[in-house]
Amino acid sequence: MIGFIRYSPLIGHHPQPILCQCAIELPVNVRFLIDGSEETGSELIPELLRELRKDFLVGVDFVAISDNYWLNMDTPCLTYGLRGVIYFYVYVDGSSRVLHSGTHGGAVQNPLVDLEALMCSLVSTNGTILVPGAYSCVRRPTEAELRNFETLDFDPATYAKQIGTDALYSNDKVELLRRRWLLPAVEFHGIEKSFDRIGAPTLIPKSVMGKFSLRIVPDQNPYLMSERFKCYLHQMHYRRCSGNRLRVKSFIDGRAFLADHTCVNYRAAYKALEEVWKKKPDLTRDGATIAMACTLEETTNRDVVLIPMGECQDFQHEARERMSVRNYINGIKVFVSYLCNLSAAIIEDSEDEDMRQEDRDRWRKRFW
Repeated sequence: MIGFIRYSPLIGHHPQPILCQCAIELPVNVRFLIDGSEETGSELIPELLRELRKDFLVGVDFVAISDNYWLNMDTPCLTYGLRGVIYFYVYVDGSSRVLHSGTHGGAVQNPLVDLEALMCSLVSTNGTILVPGAYSCVRRPTEAELRNFETLDFDPATYAKQIGTDALYSNDKVELLRRRWLLPAVEFHGIEKSFDRIGAPTLIPKSVMGKFSLRIVPDQNPYLMSERFKCYLHQMHYRRCSGNRLRVKSFIDGRAFLADHTCVNYRAAYKALEEVWKKKPDLTRDGATIAMACTLEETTNRDVVLIPMGECQDFQHEARERMSVRNYINGIKVFVSYLCNLSAAIIEDSEDEDMRQEDRDRWRKRFW
């Protein structure tokens, strides 16, 4: 029998390993940063961390985050890359009041029709983003990285079955992972004020608001991408010759992240996963966004490692979100082993390490 832990809204969807219940003394000092605003973009955390540089973060040598998931159900993962996200609200305002379609239909331009046309203009039928410049500055994967994708414990047919769909854009393993991890993506999330309740309304809305997100990848500037999408939407609306008014709002909910998985921090985590799970972990990226990853690396100037605990079928962000007891117990063991490995590692306080950190800092500032 496989047991599962159900998540409480008060705990969040990523319960952390309870290291304080370990029966051994930890060989390193540990400082916890618990972010209760992760689902709303951690907006105030960067300002807080800049203040904590003066005391709480002084002397920090390594940073670890456990906030994402395995690629599968059986093989542990170590994650070195994340996409960023920009969220958009698209408002189309029409008449000053709701109108009856029997009386006014065919005589006025419907805001909902304008909104649907704008949303559909963003993406082609094969999932390609149609906004000019949407793929500019996308970092090209190395041949070694693509070869690694081929070896990962991931099967497109199994993936389709797990999420219950026959509508994948590709059945090729590497191509699917590229789409999920290495390329920007636009996804639509809903329309407000559109009479979407049960029934058969015959009204023309006076105003509607559509919601979509843009996932961006390393090297893409989130501010530039946001402006490109806003300009594109205004151009498309102008071409429609609509008398309805368009407003577009956006906010950056997290930046793209890419780590150096050859550093001491990652090697310690890799060894810990292998020791506990008795198999080599997969080195993966993740298409999701963890705003804290970039913020912590920037404020500490230290490498950040991402150690996922949950399986791919833990129904993240859904009402039935869970974690297997097996993964929770082994997750505690992984973190204890990871901390022991760090204590035994030689901190690379050499001239070469200083140069590596300077290169990382220049890379971050190029698009942050």
